[in-house]
Amino acid sequence: EVWGTAFKSYLDSISKIQRKVITIIFSLSYRKNVQEYFIQAIILDIHQLYILITCLFMFKYRKGSLPIVFGSFFNYLNHGYGTRNQFLLKIPLCRSKFSQMRVHFMGVEIHTFLYDKIDWNVSFHSFKKKLKYYRILHKIDIN
Repeated sequence: EVWGTAFKSYLDSISKIQRKVITIIFSLSYRKNVQEYFIQAIILDIHQLYILITCLFMFKYRKGSLPIVFGSFFNYLNHGYGTRNQFLLKIPLCRSKFSQMRVHFMGVEIHTFLYDKIDWNVSFHSFKKKLKYYRILHKIDIN
């Protein structure tokens, strides 16, 4: 999960290798766009993989299955009203791009974005499966 917070310039080499592997697997020309082949092979690219792992971390946080040290890692919205957003997490104040790449910020962003799109009241394995197929079918850019 540490690799997902690296700057884009560092992740580009991994992304290029992933695209080369897809090109080799499907015997494509080197100039062909491989995005549709990622979907066909049900393979997540490096950015989607980071979002998947961060979302699984957030799922474990919501279910209380993380170690005790993460108990107060995130804060829920606390406004005293019974609204539909009362179970959303509060987005922390981050002034730099570096601090916005941490799981403390990105986890809340991803959780808020996907909260009403995927059912969170299921088992870990079915959540992971639903999330993976949702990520493949819908191109989500959370940067």
